[in-house]
Amino acid sequence: TADLVVAVSDDVADRLRAGGLPEARLQVIENAVTVSALPGRSEARAALGLAADADVVLCLARLIPPKRQDLLIEAWSLMEGRPQLLLAGDGPARADLEEQTRAAGLESRVRFLGDRRDVARLLAASDVLVLPSDREGLPMTVLEAMSAGVPVVASAVGGLATLDPDAVELVAPHSAQALASGVSRLLADETRRTTMTEAAATLIRSRFSAPVMRERYQLAYSRLGATPRQ
Repeated sequence: TADLVVAVSDDVADRLRAGGLPEARLQVIENAVTVSALPGRSEARAALGLAADADVVLCLARLIPPKRQDLLIEAWSLMEGRPQLLLAGDGPARADLEEQTRAAGLESRVRFLGDRRDVARLLAASDVLVLPSDREGLPMTVLEAMSAGVPVVASAVGGLATLDPDAVELVAPHSAQALASGVSRLLADETRRTTMTEAAATLIRSRFSAPVMRERYQLAYSRLGATPRQ
């Protein structure tokens, strides 16, 4: 058996404890993200066929039920204006989600991009990233968006619920109306988006940077080396 199990969030740690893992063999070390340069916004939008002045929202996640893209499509039918929703990712729920989009008459506002490797381009083209999941640990998608200066709207679940509300727009899970309201608030408030990205940059440096994660792992290894094996 392992001498130490690392969980990426308190929520994941709680589930491991509930499964019987002893506290002495459990430690939380959160993920880290490296800040990288993005392509230009105009270039990114042109490559994706997006209008320069469009409101663009990105959801970057597998198309599986716990990620709740169905709830997001429902939210899109409640929103005013014509914001564009980019669903990047693939999975077994795609056919049902595409049918839901057609039934709601949202084909012109919801685009299925499939699996992508150009995450930097997608982030550069987007005004907001949204993650409506039912459950999460600490998803890299959110950390990548925060490090790239893209405001985030996310369900207040799992490790997401521990993020600074000044840095992330947290909304009630399982609610299309809460999603629609959270996204609409950000799209309508440029000042809020700016203050969020500034707070997110500070949070990334202090809590989710590679040096912080490396220091925590080094400390964990040093403690293991000082503890006799049982």
